[in-house]
Amino acid sequence: MGMNGSSLAAAIACLVALSSARADVVHHVNGQQFPGVVVSEDEDRVVVRTSGGQVTLPRSAIVRIDRGDGASNAIIDLKTTLKGANMPGGLRAIVVAHEAGADDAELNDIFQGHEGFFVGSAPGLDPRQHTDALVHLEEMENAGFLSPKGEILAARIYLELEDGLKASDALSRAGPEALQDGETSQWARMFLKRLVRQLVQEGQYHEAVEQIERLELLANGEAAIHLPMIYLAEAARARAARDYEKALSILVGNLWPHSPEIARNRAYLTVREMTEWASRNGREQDARRWINRTIAPKMPMAALSAGYELYSSEAETLLRGQRPEQALELLGQIPAEERPEELATLWNRAEFESRQRAIGRTDPLALFELAQWAGENDLERHALMLLHELQDNDVLKDAARQQSQLIKERRDLMQLEQAIDYYEAGLMNEVIDLCNRMDLDEGRESPHQKEIRELAELARTELHIADEQKPYQAEAFYQQAERAYFLNRTDESWALIDLILRKFPDTPAAERSAELLPDVARQFELQLLEGGRLEIPSFDSAVSHATIRRSDKLDREIRRLLDAM
Repeated sequence: MGMNGSSLAAAIACLVALSSARADVVHHVNGQQFPGVVVSEDEDRVVVRTSGGQVTLPRSAIVRIDRGDGASNAIIDLKTTLKGANMPGGLRAIVVAHEAGADDAELNDIFQGHEGFFVGSAPGLDPRQHTDALVHLEEMENAGFLSPKGEILAARIYLELEDGLKASDALSRAGPEALQDGETSQWARMFLKRLVRQLVQEGQYHEAVEQIERLELLANGEAAIHLPMIYLAEAARARAARDYEKALSILVGNLWPHSPEIARNRAYLTVREMTEWASRNGREQDARRWINRTIAPKMPMAALSAGYELYSSEAETLLRGQRPEQALELLGQIPAEERPEELATLWNRAEFESRQRAIGRTDPLALFELAQWAGENDLERHALMLLHELQDNDVLKDAARQQSQLIKERRDLMQLEQAIDYYEAGLMNEVIDLCNRMDLDEGRESPHQKEIRELAELARTELHIADEQKPYQAEAFYQQAERAYFLNRTDESWALIDLILRKFPDTPAAERSAELLPDVARQFELQLLEGGRLEIPSFDSAVSHATIRRSDKLDREIRRLLDAM
């Protein structure tokens, strides 16, 4: 069969390449020569791999075999293998060539020349083939001639096997210089970002920080944006585990330097949850200590407010346990002029109960004076109970009745003023409820009773006007939405706000809902950054994310982290 010019040139080039590599040459009886690599032979036949493929010759037809050196034969065999082998086979051929004494630099040149073949075939292999390929790469590494390109290939294979940490280790061994070309660098950065996110969601925070450090070598400062997400997620995990001191320490110690507004927002939430938990479990002292150790230097007002709430809860517990002296000792830690109204009332209750216990029932006059003191210090219920008991005393009964009347009239006046405030605020149900709760003794006519009843009747009339019902309904929904938000029931608050904006768009409650909406939305986004939520729910109403008014520092920090994801 004839041979055209291009085929002849290719054959000559192949022969030159084979002869220069000192291949085996099999001489046939008809004078034909077969340069290549003898891959097997026995008494009957000889198998030689040539540039044109594998040829089997009968032993009787062979005059002689000129043996080339092993290293050259291995290089020839490698090049031939790479034309049709899969990735594990190609890597194995490189190892064999090295073991046969082939030059490592030449092997690396061959590997890099076929890099596209190795990388491109990785996704199409099964797990067993991936494992075989990693074994051969490890053999190359142990032999000391695995190039950075080989480490990158190992990383891609580990990623196919879903072992992100080992893939990252391989990239680290490859070194930053090997990862600077465009396509490889982009792939490595995307992979490391996904790995960081995965580790955060799994709670492997130390490993995530290590990956951030590796990403920093590639991204020239881009990696630092991911640290806040790690700290956020770690703090959220600690909060869920009721390790509030750890959560607050992470927020103000680690997160604050990167995203102070997010840290402040999450710290408020953590303190709120911690305060409720401590009140339920009698851990108020622990909670106050944690607050002083963590947020007090950076958030003094929040620490002070939470501290007051914890003092209040602990004092209530002591008073319920009939330990007023301990409550006084506890509240005495706060100077009288610094006590807020709630703590001042608790102090008065503790003082009343302590003095009542000291007096006993042997001194009615002292009890009468104590009742007067209670009436003057916003303890009307305690004063009335004591005065009711004193009405059995022949000497003090008239004075006790008169004092009771004065206290009740003062209380009725306060209720009337409260009812007027409710009415002016449009809270008609509260007006009616206040009227129904008026504590009137049988036969007693309060000078303010008629006024409150008339006001309640006006409120009922208002409620029966159809056009005026919606604002109050919307207000009730808003109150629920606001409460749900402060209790961290974000989905419930979101749904109620959406309901108000759809069904009551022209009410004052809708305006207030629109103002609350950015706060609820940012809670969703922070939960997303913490790893506790996969997506942010959409609105059913006409309001879209784009129309939410957001421009403060907290929102800018949130947007920066979400964009980095």
